[in-house]
Amino acid sequence: MTQNPQKRFDPFVAFLVIACVALAIIAFLLARQNRALKAQLSAKYAAESQPADGLKAGDVIQPFSVNDAVGVKSTVEFGRGEAKTILLVFSSTCPACQQTLPMWKSALGSEIPGTVHVVAVQTDPNSSAPVPMGLPFPIYTLDESATDLLTKVPSVPATVIVDAEGVVTNVWFGVPTTEQKDLLQHALDASKPPAA
Repeated sequence: MTQNPQKRFDPFVAFLVIACVALAIIAFLLARQNRALKAQLSAKYAAESQPADGLKAGDVIQPFSVNDAVGVKSTVEFGRGEAKTILLVFSSTCPACQQTLPMWKSALGSEIPGTVHVVAVQTDPNSSAPVPMGLPFPIYTLDESATDLLTKVPSVPATVIVDAEGVVTNVWFGVPTTEQKDLLQHALDASKPPAA
């Protein structure tokens, strides 16, 4: 008759178990710290990429002239207490803008609420580069007299959210991050009337 030998305590196995648990805890802590550092770096980069004299939260954008697709001139004004405005400024020859246009399209979707007005402005009116079709908002070109806007938006693409009183609440330059895209989507969702 064979007897089962008693299992002995193996210090090596105990060491491996403890080491694995310790490594899992360290990996968790490092991943958490990595997320925090990425957020800090993103905020620092966003702050540094904002030009000192560029558009920023709290500013008021002066009215400016635009031309629509058929050349009809109109004036864009903000803050009549009617609707929030999302101002999108881009150039058709800018690679970052070409990357941002589809993101704007998906973030804004096909149903823009009536309480939100979208103004997409192309800064290079004489460009032969095609602008993507199927965007859920009209695209205007800047009139030559819109120099004030161009000095406040020194780089493109620029995404600007203006409240119903005409005050800029959010602005960022360059390709929007995931967080900024979510913020843009939230601006739309907050403007939709509640479902009945």
